[in-house]
Amino acid sequence: MNLENVPLVPVTVEVYGTLRLRTKRKYLCVEIPQVCDRHNLAFALSKVCPELVGIAINNEGTDIKDTYAINLNGLKFLDGNNFHVNSDDSIILLSNQAGG
Repeated sequence: MNLENVPLVPVTVEVYGTLRLRTKRKYLCVEIPQVCDRHNLAFALSKVCPELVGIAINNEGTDIKDTYAINLNGLKFLDGNNFHVNSDDSIILLSNQAGG
């Protein structure tokens, strides 16, 4: 996935539960396209935090696994469609399985 010629905006991704335990991080800072999708997000996250690959991101680093939910600013859950982000938005990545 090539994002070299696409304008990027910085966002913070907050992780919870087992993701936080496994990565030993609470926040991840990534740059993603302003009009983004789960594939762009997965690719950016896999570069910043490779520990997520195989857990929340598929082994190819190209998609968020279906067992994880993506939330924008604590207000809206994002589906597979494109979504719009602004600089300094917050994305929450959390398990949609019982127990987090």
